[in-house]
Amino acid sequence: MNLPVRTHDTAISKLGEHYENAAGPALAVLLTTINPTFGAAAAAIGALLSYGNSQRTKIKQGYLAEQIRLQLEQHKNSIETLNENLHEAVTLAIQGVQSAVSTEKINRFAKIISGHIINNSSWDETATALRAITDLEDIHIKIISEASLHIDPSSRTAKFYIDTPNFPKPGFIDGRSTAPTIDILTKLGGRNRTEVQMFCMELMSKGLLHDNDQGSFSTGPVYTLTEAAFWLLAKIEHMSSEN
Repeated sequence: MNLPVRTHDTAISKLGEHYENAAGPALAVLLTTINPTFGAAAAAIGALLSYGNSQRTKIKQGYLAEQIRLQLEQHKNSIETLNENLHEAVTLAIQGVQSAVSTEKINRFAKIISGHIINNSSWDETATALRAITDLEDIHIKIISEASLHIDPSSRTAKFYIDTPNFPKPGFIDGRSTAPTIDILTKLGGRNRTEVQMFCMELMSKGLLHDNDQGSFSTGPVYTLTEAAFWLLAKIEHMSSEN
């Protein structure tokens, strides 16, 4: 599951002001076109995404609305109902978008919301994914995405390590196989060892990584992606790989 680094600028400040007022109503129009019975719910969602207490907030929410609309446009013939909890899901996404500093992160919220509609996902599933994405920055997603590309076919696990002083290279540590692994530092464009260890600690606290019970960063941790990490990547992969 590769979520590549974008070559274009993903800063919020690069978004055009046309997102500020038009995208929410455009999403409402699409939903109503798909099914006229969606009218009241669609209008409420459009209004929710158009409200903001600052221009920057309105632009971010407008961008979110536009990305949702683009995803739904591709699947409009398969959408039959609107999930009863769509309003609450959009509210959670809006809360998460407030702290987003890149279009990449907003794209992830849009993918989860559009998936909630297209796949008629359960509230628990959608809410869990939205809360997880709220707490994760682009660098966290980059780490687990890169690691997901290196799956050991025999154990069906994805592992990586952080190159540290006196750290044994991939092979065996304390009699335990660590291969195949990658040095994640080589995939992160100049990030230093200490900050990446901190990022990994945060991912562990979210249940997305575990450290193979080594228990000591001084010996050079080897990390393994959990099933939850693959589940979350699946929730955001499609949009992130296209935009």
